[in-house]
Amino acid sequence: MLPPWLIIILWWYMIDFLDMRSIILGNSLTDIVIILIMFLVWRKYREKFKGLGCWFIACILQVTGQILLLFQGSINDFISVLLANLLIISAGLMLFYGMEIFTSARGRHGMFFLLLIPVIPLYYYFTFVTPLLNVRILIFSVSAIFISLNFIHLLNVRIDKKHRYLYRQIVVVFIILAVVYAARIIFRTGSIDQVSLAGMNLPDKLLILTILMLFILLVFSLVIVINSRLLHDISEYLSERERLVQEFKRMATTDSLTGIYNRMKLEPIMTAEVLRSRRYGRMLSVLLVDIDHFKLVNDNHGHNIGDSVLRDVAAVLKENLREADSLGRWGGEEFLVVAPETSTEGARKIAEKLREAVAAHKFIRDIKVTISVGVASLMADEWEEDMVRRADEAMYMAKNSGRNRIV
Repeated sequence: MLPPWLIIILWWYMIDFLDMRSIILGNSLTDIVIILIMFLVWRKYREKFKGLGCWFIACILQVTGQILLLFQGSINDFISVLLANLLIISAGLMLFYGMEIFTSARGRHGMFFLLLIPVIPLYYYFTFVTPLLNVRILIFSVSAIFISLNFIHLLNVRIDKKHRYLYRQIVVVFIILAVVYAARIIFRTGSIDQVSLAGMNLPDKLLILTILMLFILLVFSLVIVINSRLLHDISEYLSERERLVQEFKRMATTDSLTGIYNRMKLEPIMTAEVLRSRRYGRMLSVLLVDIDHFKLVNDNHGHNIGDSVLRDVAAVLKENLREADSLGRWGGEEFLVVAPETSTEGARKIAEKLREAVAAHKFIRDIKVTISVGVASLMADEWEEDMVRRADEAMYMAKNSGRNRIV
């Protein structure tokens, strides 16, 4: 294998040996393959991403301009010089327009083509009226630098921050392009004796070849960006789907008004606790809580105030329960507390704490709210339905005994 320094020397002399026409011809053949690649990409993803058609057109304009450059001295300069360079500049503008659409960037799309208004007459003047190659190179290079800087600004400022990392490779390419075109201006300063490609020296060839290679790199970077966007969109889709699944799970197990468990979630919790209690002989109690005279709250103050009272009661109950206890809305204005490892006496103490906390709470519009609580503990050979039925009977006894009490 040849050492790197020898490869560099051979590459240097190969470039020096080849004329610029051969370099552009070889690059144009490569670009034709790129056009085919962009066409296939556009046809496959045009429904998914906007702006790909502009990139495809940009590749056609770029390659057409490069091919026309090959005919300098053979056909009219209007085509081989003016039109060729304007096509290449238009390719950059079309590429930028497509990127604006692809990234959904903020701004007035299409206004960038106004760059052609000063470029066309200037290029015409310094091609036919006063032919000055170095001035044409200056105009072309300044236009290319302007396009490159706008690409950098677009991909670093105008698009959403969360998407900027996808375009870092393209930003690097345009930074290099801007630097190369700046070097192109410096190398061509004072060069007014060259009227065709044939007389280019080695630094000119290196700069032009670098620019052509960067265009190829840019096109492949665009393909990489498309794939990155696909992966990013798939990742976002999966994340959103997971979020929706979790939200649906939450909605299926949570009461939408109070934010505590609903009956669907509370029933399996209670069943599991009953099975554990029966298997290991552990104590288990439930507390059935009902808001006293809740119908009067709705009738006198409206359902919005009633909903506020329900939320406040749920919050007070939750705040005054133990971490091991499970609270849920059983139905209407009723709440159920599953209290594992709790005797009947212990459940009564919890119920009294809840009753006092609700009675002391300051509700909206200073409404006085109290609760009645029925307590039941799991007995031998009982299941959860039996325990809840006895708690319900005890709660009605509390209401019939004057409310705001525990039975």
